[in-house]
Amino acid sequence: MIYAALPLTLILYILVRHLYRKYPHPLINPLLIPTLILIALIAYFKLPLADYQKGSWPISALLNPAVVALALPLYQQLQQIRKKLKLIAICTLSGVFISVVIALILGLLLGAHKEMIASLITRSITTPIAMPVSQTMGGSRRSPQP
Repeated sequence: MIYAALPLTLILYILVRHLYRKYPHPLINPLLIPTLILIALIAYFKLPLADYQKGSWPISALLNPAVVALALPLYQQLQQIRKKLKLIAICTLSGVFISVVIALILGLLLGAHKEMIASLITRSITTPIAMPVSQTMGGSRRSPQP
């Protein structure tokens, strides 16, 4: 799985993106469907998730520069952001709070271990920040990079 992880992920993304362009429907999501297919394949064949993470590390490595790349458009829209800062803050904090509560409730209902719940409740934070936050809360210390 290590050597197939990256090509398989990219192929699934490209195929679903092509399908979405041909049939634009919200359920044909180029990020969601490949993820679900990969989860199903990993679960069905009982493959170690660590192998997939090692094989797809370039995708994870690109998250940090992608987050930094968001800074320029945000800076360019600074006036608009300042005008609506209160609304943006309320919506963002509400979304984070709801996300954390839902993850916590689902984790408890499904009987997840404490480490898993600590990892789940940080999922609303961008990944480069969520990893260390999760670790300080007792979550998984495994990194997707090799």
